[in-house]
Amino acid sequence: ILHKKSCSVVVRNRFSELQARIRPPSGSSRRAVLRKATSVE
Repeated sequence: ILHKKSCSVVVRNRFSELQARIRPPSGSSRRAVLRKATSVE
């Protein structure tokens, strides 16, 4: 459980980094980024 929690935290931090870096103007782009992050994980 501990490992799972830490993993989710890392993913969240990474997603925040990607969001801050890309900052898509439209919701569709944001959705695409989210889909990409989910597929990577």
